[in-house]
Amino acid sequence: MKTQNLIFALLLGISAPNIASAAAPHPDDAARLNACITKTRTNATEAYEDGLQWRLHGGGLLAEQCVALAQIEQGEYSEGAQRLLAIAQASDGGPAAEKLGLLVKAANAFLLAEIPDEAKKALDLALAIEPNNSDALFDRARASAMLSQWLEAEVDITNAMANKAPLPLAYRLRAETRLQQGKYDLAEADINEALRLEPNEADNYHVRGRVRIARRTGHAPE
Repeated sequence: MKTQNLIFALLLGISAPNIASAAAPHPDDAARLNACITKTRTNATEAYEDGLQWRLHGGGLLAEQCVALAQIEQGEYSEGAQRLLAIAQASDGGPAAEKLGLLVKAANAFLLAEIPDEAKKALDLALAIEPNNSDALFDRARASAMLSQWLEAEVDITNAMANKAPLPLAYRLRAETRLQQGKYDLAEADINEALRLEPNEADNYHVRGRVRIARRTGHAPE
């Protein structure tokens, strides 16, 4: 498996934090957005149409969120991500903490679209709001890994792990970043910790096998 395909495979299935609504919305509007979010998971097409109608009737940025989330659920990752990014950058897009949530969600959609450079830009904006946010750091590491920027990815994962109890995935991805840099001892230590925490995860054994191949050959396998 090619390295880039492997990294993308390791990242699938990771969900972003939920998006908060704009600052102090009317309770009816907040309820409508929550209903839209729920509907995107069962009937994204209908949720998309609801969002468009809501926007036509003055729904503003909350309606835009509805539309964006529905697009993402329909697999229109790039389009939905661009909408979320525009909402986060709007002057009335809500307080900083809520903009951060929008940016992280946009970045995750860009990653699903396999556009890691755009994901990094969104996460740079998120981390400008909250530099030590572990979720944003980890997601930026994922984007850097997809771009083969291994040292940057390693630094971000390490910083994310320092601020939040690390998951097995964090050890697994850091092992890959260290493997790619020839840091085999550190890579093996990381993947062994991932295996300790998650002994039945096949991806852990796959990465450990890659580390062992690299030790024999002197370079990371494709």
